[in-house]
Amino acid sequence: GDPGILADLRALLRAELPAAQTRIDAAWSRGDRVGAADELHRLLAGARYCGAARLLACIDQFERRARQPDEPNADAAALAAFKRACDRLMGHPA
Repeated sequence: GDPGILADLRALLRAELPAAQTRIDAAWSRGDRVGAADELHRLLAGARYCGAARLLACIDQFERRARQPDEPNADAAALAAFKRACDRLMGHPA
């Protein structure tokens, strides 16, 4: 569609991303994998609508990890990839 609408959607995603990251980090830190996965799932829709492919792939991978049994190395890698993708989208150095 409309490039203006896409720009607006991306601006909304960028504005929501820090709060979403905080909620995901908080859930993850307290061991609430289901809560983290649910937050990631909500963020997934925004990334999909905005065409944020790299963020979408990282969210998808991290959500799958959150819904699976603990594997600390895979968990750490998925979390790091998610944070890098968020930073890139928000224009922070990765």
